[in-house]
Amino acid sequence: MNIEYKKMEDNRRSFVKNIGAFAAGIFSTKTALAEEKAPDPILTEEQQVFFDEYQDWANRFLPVVLKSQDDPQNPQNNQLLMALTDEAEQRMPKLKLFLKDRNFAEMYVRVSQKISDAVVC
Repeated sequence: MNIEYKKMEDNRRSFVKNIGAFAAGIFSTKTALAEEKAPDPILTEEQQVFFDEYQDWANRFLPVVLKSQDDPQNPQNNQLLMALTDEAEQRMPKLKLFLKDRNFAEMYVRVSQKISDAVVC
């Protein structure tokens, strides 16, 4: 296994683990959210823009991760996976800030859970 591929795999695993940790942390402190199917909460304009970008990223990320599981040696897919992981890591500071807001956290957990469910399966 080449060094670049191992680094990419480690980054991907770390990133997916971080997404899960964020979601799990929020979910465990707000267990009532899992039981209620409330309408989407209202976000600030800045949060909505960030969330829309996150959903777009998730829609691009998921197929790449799934392809990576089927064909882990595909260099084009691995490069795309690294780029998407880097893109997400750049958003982490703002994400941590927004996750302090319950409304944002509720919506983030929903999308993150879909990603985690698909990747883990």
